[in-house]
Amino acid sequence: MSTSFYYGRGDESPAIRLPWQEEVSATPGTYADLDLTGSTFVFTLANRGTTSTPDATLTGADGYVDIAWAADDLDLEPGVWVVNLVSTSSGRDRTYSPRNPITIVIK
Repeated sequence: MSTSFYYGRGDESPAIRLPWQEEVSATPGTYADLDLTGSTFVFTLANRGTTSTPDATLTGADGYVDIAWAADDLDLEPGVWVVNLVSTSSGRDRTYSPRNPITIVIK
Protein backbone atom coordinates (compact mmCIF):
# COMPACT_ATOMS: atom_id res chain seq x y z
CA MET A 1 0.00 0.00 0.00
CA SER A 2 1.24 3.50 -0.74
CA THR A 3 0.56 6.92 0.69
CA SER A 4 -0.90 9.05 -2.09
CA PHE A 5 -1.43 12.77 -2.55
CA TYR A 6 -3.96 13.85 -5.18
CA TYR A 7 -3.64 16.92 -7.39
CA GLY A 8 -5.18 18.30 -10.54
CA ARG A 9 -2.75 18.87 -13.38
CA GLY A 10 -0.95 22.20 -12.76
CA ASP A 11 -1.99 22.57 -9.10
CA GLU A 12 0.43 24.37 -6.78
CA SER A 13 -0.99 23.55 -3.37
CA PRO A 14 -1.27 22.17 -0.84
CA ALA A 15 2.31 21.53 0.18
CA ILE A 16 3.30 18.10 1.52
CA ARG A 17 4.97 17.33 4.85
CA LEU A 18 6.77 13.99 4.88
CA PRO A 19 7.93 12.51 8.18
CA TRP A 20 11.53 11.30 8.05
CA GLN A 21 12.99 8.87 10.55
CA GLU A 22 16.11 6.78 10.65
CA GLU A 23 16.72 3.44 12.31
CA VAL A 24 18.75 3.75 15.51
CA SER A 25 21.87 1.65 14.94
CA ALA A 26 22.25 0.71 18.60
CA THR A 27 18.66 -0.57 18.77
CA PRO A 28 17.53 -2.26 15.52
CA GLY A 29 13.80 -1.86 14.89
CA THR A 30 13.74 1.46 16.75
CA TYR A 31 13.39 4.70 14.79
CA ALA A 32 14.12 8.31 15.69
CA ASP A 33 13.36 11.58 13.92
CA LEU A 34 16.15 12.63 11.60
CA ASP A 35 17.14 16.28 11.83
CA LEU A 36 17.16 17.57 8.25
CA THR A 37 17.76 21.21 9.17
CA GLY A 38 20.20 22.70 6.63
CA SER A 39 20.09 19.68 4.34
CA THR A 40 20.10 19.90 0.57
CA PHE A 41 17.76 17.70 -1.46
CA VAL A 42 17.52 15.96 -4.81
CA PHE A 43 13.87 15.40 -5.65
CA THR A 44 12.35 13.62 -8.65
CA LEU A 45 9.02 12.12 -9.63
CA ALA A 46 8.92 8.97 -11.78
CA ASN A 47 6.14 7.45 -13.87
CA ARG A 48 6.65 4.50 -16.25
CA GLY A 49 10.14 5.42 -17.42
CA THR A 50 9.53 9.18 -17.39
CA THR A 51 11.28 11.30 -14.76
CA SER A 52 10.42 14.85 -13.75
CA THR A 53 12.60 17.12 -11.62
CA PRO A 54 10.20 19.66 -10.09
CA ASP A 55 11.44 23.07 -9.02
CA ALA A 56 9.72 22.61 -5.68
CA THR A 57 11.06 24.21 -2.51
CA LEU A 58 12.18 21.56 -0.02
CA THR A 59 12.76 22.54 3.58
CA GLY A 60 14.15 20.13 6.14
CA ALA A 61 13.47 20.25 9.86
CA ASP A 62 13.70 17.90 12.82
CA GLY A 63 11.80 14.79 11.74
CA TYR A 64 10.30 15.94 8.46
CA VAL A 65 10.70 17.61 5.09
CA ASP A 66 8.22 20.05 3.57
CA ILE A 67 7.67 20.10 -0.19
CA ALA A 68 6.15 23.35 -1.50
CA TRP A 69 5.23 23.28 -5.17
CA ALA A 70 6.30 26.02 -7.59
CA ALA A 71 4.26 27.13 -10.60
CA ASP A 72 3.99 24.34 -13.19
CA ASP A 73 5.76 21.71 -11.02
CA LEU A 74 2.71 19.49 -11.28
CA ASP A 75 1.92 20.22 -14.91
CA LEU A 76 2.52 16.53 -15.57
CA GLU A 77 0.76 13.86 -17.56
CA PRO A 78 -2.10 12.37 -15.53
CA GLY A 79 -1.13 9.22 -13.68
CA VAL A 80 0.69 7.94 -10.62
CA TRP A 81 4.13 9.49 -9.98
CA VAL A 82 6.48 7.92 -7.40
CA VAL A 83 8.42 10.29 -5.12
CA ASN A 84 12.22 9.83 -5.06
CA LEU A 85 13.96 11.97 -2.48
CA VAL A 86 17.58 12.12 -1.28
CA SER A 87 18.84 14.38 1.52
CA THR A 88 22.48 15.41 1.90
CA SER A 89 23.76 16.74 5.20
CA SER A 90 27.35 16.90 6.41
CA GLY A 91 28.44 15.03 3.28
CA ARG A 92 26.15 12.07 3.96
CA ASP A 93 23.39 11.08 1.52
CA ARG A 94 20.17 9.63 2.88
CA THR A 95 17.47 8.24 0.62
CA TYR A 96 13.86 8.67 1.71
CA SER A 97 12.69 5.07 2.10
CA PRO A 98 9.26 4.95 3.66
CA ARG A 99 7.75 1.57 4.46
CA ASN A 100 5.12 2.34 1.84
CA PRO A 101 5.90 4.28 -1.35
CA ILE A 102 4.82 7.92 -1.55
CA THR A 103 2.96 8.74 -4.75
CA ILE A 104 1.59 11.88 -6.36
CA VAL A 105 -1.57 11.19 -8.36
CA ILE A 106 -2.24 13.72 -11.11
CA LYS A 107 -5.82 13.78 -12.34
